[in-house]
Amino acid sequence: MYAAWRSKKLVFDNTSLAEVAAILEDTYGAKVLLSDEKLRERRVSGEINAEEKEALLKALATLYNLDINEQTDKTIVIKASN
Repeated sequence: MYAAWRSKKLVFDNTSLAEVAAILEDTYGAKVLLSDEKLRERRVSGEINAEEKEALLKALATLYNLDINEQTDKTIVIKASN
């Protein structure tokens, strides 16, 4: 993964969900919790405008079959959908 700062994009290339969580924390100032250790190794690829947090979360949920809940205290909880 790398952040293309000049173009304000987040680019993921076979990036683990654990790494994505760390990037979400750094980029958006949120605490990200992965509810299942198996999720940590799930791989993500793609690119998105870094300024579109909601679009990124929705894309992750849809493409990778995840439930993502953004709490009021700036905590994002990610778990596998049933």
